[in-house]
Amino acid sequence: MSRPHLLILRPIPLILLVLFLASASGITLEQGLQNPKKYIFYDRSEFNVGANAGLALLVTMSILITMVGTVNGIAKACDSRRRRRMKNV
Repeated sequence: MSRPHLLILRPIPLILLVLFLASASGITLEQGLQNPKKYIFYDRSEFNVGANAGLALLVTMSILITMVGTVNGIAKACDSRRRRRMKNV
């Protein structure tokens, strides 16, 4: 009879082994530059830092505005404003 809570633990050693082997197969940049066609998969040309900063700012602010708007919309939909208490007359 197998115990269900122990079945969850079975794949953990395999996952750890795969992660360990994947991290052990890396090479340094100097080794990669010796054979760039095999190891370098990105564009190494110069880039405009200002354009990248502007794009990052645009993306960050749009995510922030979207999240704040979503929370605001949910709060208004749930009517989370405090209601005044009426005095008993």
